This record gives sequence, C-alpha cells and structure tokens, in this order.
Amino acid sequence: MKRALAFLGAVFGLALIFYASLFAFAELCTEVVVLRTFDDDGAPHEARVMVIDIADTPWVRGRPYRGWFRRVEANSDAELYRGGSWHPIRASISRESSDAARFEGVVVERYGLTYQFFDLIARMSSNEIPVRLEPRSP
Repeated sequence: MKRALAFLGAVFGLALIFYASLFAFAELCTEVVVLRTFDDDGAPHEARVMVIDIADTPWVRGRPYRGWFRRVEANSDAELYRGGSWHPIRASISRESSDAARFEGVVVERYGLTYQFFDLIARMSSNEIPVRLEPRSP
C-alpha cells in the first residue's frame, strides 16, 4: 500500500512539474498580454494570451470553446493590455489556412525547438484559430 501511494505521489508530482513548466514557458519565453473582451451585457472579461507580431500587427490564437474566443465572435470590439496601457482593438478571427500557417511559422522561427517540443507534448497549436488584433478608435 505504501509503495502504491508513493508511486501515485511521484506520478502526481511529475504531472504537476510538467504543467508548471508549460506555464513557465508561456510566461517567460513568449510575450503574454491581457485581452479584455465583452459579453452580451457589456461586462468585461480578461484572459491572458500569447501574442505574436506579424508585420507590425499583433495576433493571438485560440480555440473556439474558449470564453474569450466566443465573445470575440459575438463582439469584435476588445481591449489589449500591452506595454503598460490598454489599447482599443478590433479582433478579427481568421479561418484562412494561410494565416494559421504564417502564425505557426513566425512562432517556430522565434521560439524554435523549445516551442516545437512543448507543442508536441501539449498540442498547443492543435485546433487553434488565429485572431488579428487591429487598432480601433475608442
């Protein structure tokens, strides 16, 4: 019984370390911003997302089941917290495979094998859809 508990504790500990390393990668090796979206009642909701600049335009990507993604589908007006201030943006979801490939290419170019390793393990890019964040007037 003690061996079984020790084994389960070790497995749990390794899983915890693995998931902590994924969060550390996201926070330390990439640029993470806050995306504020608004629900049907106008209430704000914030999510931390990895941002990539492609041709001086910020892009994020997400899965359709995420709350922020569903809110962007319903209302493209959002706000981006970056560089110490909030910026009004219009979030445009792109279902074009060329945009997904370009996003993936830029991420791999910038973060190399580290990203590819975590993507292989965590399937970070699987089923994610790119979202362009363009400036808008307040």
